[in-house]
Amino acid sequence: MPTEAKQDQTILRRLEELRDVIQTSRKVLPLFDNFLQFVKEIVPMIEGLNHSLDESASKLPKASTELHNVSKATETATIAILDTLDAMGRSLDEGTKLAENLQQRRTNGAAVEEQEHGQWSQLQNTFHTLSDQVGSITITLQVQDITSQQLAAVNHLVKSVYERLSWLMNQFEVTDLRSLHEEVKMFELPQAFDPNASWEDHGTRQSLADDLVRKTAAVAASVPRAS
Repeated sequence: MPTEAKQDQTILRRLEELRDVIQTSRKVLPLFDNFLQFVKEIVPMIEGLNHSLDESASKLPKASTELHNVSKATETATIAILDTLDAMGRSLDEGTKLAENLQQRRTNGAAVEEQEHGQWSQLQNTFHTLSDQVGSITITLQVQDITSQQLAAVNHLVKSVYERLSWLMNQFEVTDLRSLHEEVKMFELPQAFDPNASWEDHGTRQSLADDLVRKTAAVAASVPRAS
């Protein structure tokens, strides 16, 4: 009798342990299932991100080249400014000569009023033209200076982004991601405990206890351990 009572206590203890394992499994396995589902969903997103990074990185060198072309265009604008300065120099020379002629006529007393008036009008128009040219050059120089600074900043930014994208592409390889995705698809969770399952006793109490021990060990082995 004492032996049978001890066996009964052992069976009850094993049943309680089995119950605890089953309850733990029912709580942990859904969480693990959700984690695997998350991995299945995030892998395609990372693949899409990798594709976008690859496409963006392929376009950045072209963008840098276009910025360089724009910089060359500003250089052309600078040359145009120099040409305008040359034209201004010629206009100044003409104005200076007209002023000298007028001064000489006044000095010699040989100037005619109409001719003097016409030359003064011509001189006035010349200096108006010079004033407009100076204003045009000032505006162009301001725009050119701002544009050059912006282009330099944008070009530096493009190079920095390109280097960063290149680093990211080396970190995320498409083949590795697809391999991970396939591994996740192949992984199957252990079946959850069925509370409606039934069993029949065809052996002795000792054999039942041994069977419970084996089942307990199997269920415990199927529960993922927290790292």
